[in-house]
Amino acid sequence: MATESTIQDIHRFLDQENLWISEGKEDLEDLASQLNLINAFIKNCEGKRDQDDIVRETIRRLTKVAQEAEVVFNYVMLAVEKEKRRNNSEEVLPVWNCISIVGDVAGMAQKLTKSIKNIFDDFQQYGISMNVVGSTIGEKSSNYTFEIANPVVRSIRDKEPSDLKFEIESFPDLLNLVARMRSTERIESSEFTSGGYSWVMVIYLNGNTKDNGTGHVSFYLRLVEKPIGRNSVNASFKFFVLDKHRDTYVTIHDGKERKFDAGHIEWGISQALPITDFSDARNGLLVNDSCTFGAEVYVIKNTPTLVCLSKMEERTLRSHTWEVNYFSMLRNETYSPIFPIEGRPWKLCLYPKGKLRGKDKYLSLYLYLEDAADLTGGRKLCVDFVLSIKDRFSGSNDEKSVGFWFDSEKDHHGFDDFLPLTELNNPRKAYKANDTLIIEATINEMFLVTQVG
Repeated sequence: MATESTIQDIHRFLDQENLWISEGKEDLEDLASQLNLINAFIKNCEGKRDQDDIVRETIRRLTKVAQEAEVVFNYVMLAVEKEKRRNNSEEVLPVWNCISIVGDVAGMAQKLTKSIKNIFDDFQQYGISMNVVGSTIGEKSSNYTFEIANPVVRSIRDKEPSDLKFEIESFPDLLNLVARMRSTERIESSEFTSGGYSWVMVIYLNGNTKDNGTGHVSFYLRLVEKPIGRNSVNASFKFFVLDKHRDTYVTIHDGKERKFDAGHIEWGISQALPITDFSDARNGLLVNDSCTFGAEVYVIKNTPTLVCLSKMEERTLRSHTWEVNYFSMLRNETYSPIFPIEGRPWKLCLYPKGKLRGKDKYLSLYLYLEDAADLTGGRKLCVDFVLSIKDRFSGSNDEKSVGFWFDSEKDHHGFDDFLPLTELNNPRKAYKANDTLIIEATINEMFLVTQVG
């Protein structure tokens, strides 16, 4: 790894430049220690990279910081060599030349070290325990081994498991048998069906020691029929233990979606519940030497609905002018003749005395999509449009624009308060010249949502 060579360079550098770099030595040594930790983490967690989103993201962030450390340290070494050549010396640099470099070294090393520690802090804040075990710390290197346990969420619910209830009688005797005979360390339920697939619940009463489950009961879910080739089944799951005193279920899950494929047909939680929880009578998990487990499986189908949002290119004129004659004679709402834009039928609606919150105060104006009822099956039409009324004195328009989603249940949109009646009747304006109102509708953009498959 790149970090290994950087660590070696740092220690070599400290040995060679020990006299002048003494002020930044501690910061560099701390950085080297953190880089060593990155190496150990990546090596120990490489197998989880494709299975765990949190581990994958942590490795990505740590790798990025390690690369930054390599760039920074190369800069430090080049800066030192440059100063040596400037002073025609291969020996210790003059103090006044070292101060700037030492400051850079200390500052950059501290910043990188802090970044690395923050990443590890974030990692553990997900509820994942990260234990450093068997560490041997020498003067120039440290060897770390990580044990990472996935976060487990435990809660209580009244509803019983919907897919499987698995009752075990004579639990203490079975527990003792499992402790004596490795061949029976796995207890499996009979097959059950969920999401169109057959599953088996697997229980390690003394914990799956190969998956860091010592001291706990471990629960797993196994897909009965192994997927062929590159096929897979994506699913999340929950496990349950019945509290017989309170008639409630302890619910256990890690909130993750798992990929069951030819290479991995079994997933689960190694530290589901401490074994000691069963021996404590107050918990109600073990009553009359029997306990009840359960499971639910949520299969995520690999056949998503494909929805496409596409812009409708302009192929025809996207504006229409409506001359409303004998405007003063209008009492109720009035509709324009239907007009086509981009192959769809539209019409305008005018309320001369206003509608809803605009009644008796405003002229109300709306745009209707005549065939909106045909927008079924999830189809929608997003329209950015402008409505305007022409003032023939000034030649300008009083206009308002809006965007709206038309569908089978929403066939019109516009403005209750399009134009105040006081403004409409203003003698300085010519909205109603010759008792005719000129209204224009312009569509700027159209986007269609369709369900492809």
